[in-house]
Amino acid sequence: MSKWPESAVAVALIVLIAAVSVSGISRYTVEDFLKIWAALTGLLGIITGAIVTYFFTRTSLDNAERKLMDAERKLEFERERSRALPPAAGYQQNERKSPGPQPEDPIKEWVGGGQQRRLT
Repeated sequence: MSKWPESAVAVALIVLIAAVSVSGISRYTVEDFLKIWAALTGLLGIITGAIVTYFFTRTSLDNAERKLMDAERKLEFERERSRALPPAAGYQQNERKSPGPQPEDPIKEWVGGGQQRRLT
């Protein structure tokens, strides 16, 4: 992906701030320009902070997206590989062996065959 449009926007904003500064200095007195500049500092801080944050976090975001795509590819590869493998031999042997009839409730079997006792 090309980075030049993002860089062009950042450079254009810096040029705009410089143009406002130069035109303000040439047109107004120092005291009047400082008043204008004080009014614009909040906006200037937001713009420069957004530019810096975008460019510093963009690399991290690209790396995270790349890692996510790699993990998804590996997951899909492992899914396809597991579908292609035959069932494990131990699994087939356990499936074939039948342990015999199981009691309905092992606790009843242990206590006394499910007979109820009355207390008198």
